[in-house]
Amino acid sequence: MSKHERYCKDYFPSGLCSVEKYSGNCNKGNMKFHCTKTCGKCPPRSCKNRFSDCSRIKYEGLCVKQPRLAKKYCARTCLLCD
Repeated sequence: MSKHERYCKDYFPSGLCSVEKYSGNCNKGNMKFHCTKTCGKCPPRSCKNRFSDCSRIKYEGLCVKQPRLAKKYCARTCLLCD
């Protein structure tokens, strides 16, 4: 699995992601994290993490709680790329 594929996938079942997408929910709550691929929220290949343990940052909810720091150090994992 390439790095791009690792960040560009759905974590919810694809059927549920399709329902959420067609219901207009891709920009609500954490849908960009749960249905990244279906909602078209995959980070560009040029987007990088600067911290080695960004998965922990995401798991602890810091992507949402501390978005400025998350964007600086874990932009790819937190889907905060420009």
